[in-house]
Amino acid sequence: ENLPIETMDRKILGKTNDSNFQFSEKDFSFIFDKNQNLFEVHRMLTGIDKKLIQKVEFFDEYNSPEIGNDFKSVTFKITIQSDEKTLGEEDLEKINQKIIDAVSKKFNAKLRS
Repeated sequence: ENLPIETMDRKILGKTNDSNFQFSEKDFSFIFDKNQNLFEVHRMLTGIDKKLIQKVEFFDEYNSPEIGNDFKSVTFKITIQSDEKTLGEEDLEKINQKIIDAVSKKFNAKLRS
C-alpha cells in the first residue's frame, strides 16, 4: 500500500507465471534463533522447488518469553502452483513435508503448532 504506483506496476508486470491450474497457499510457523536472517530462509525456500513454489511471503514475527528470549517465531505463506497440472493432496503433502524438513534441518528450527 505504501509503495509508489510505478513500483507496484513494475512488480505486477514482472510476474511471469500465469498458470491455468489451481494454486494452493499454506502457512507455516517456525521457531528460529532470534538472530536468524530471514533473507537466507526466503532464498532457501524458493530454491526447494523452483517449478512449484511461486511465492514466499513472511507476514508475522512473534517474540515472547514463552518461546524463549533467544528465539523468535516467524510465520510465512507459501504459494504452490504447477504449470503442468492441478496438484493433488499427495503432491501438496510432499512439497509441504519437503519445506518442513528443509527448514528444520538447515536452520535448526522447530515447527510451531
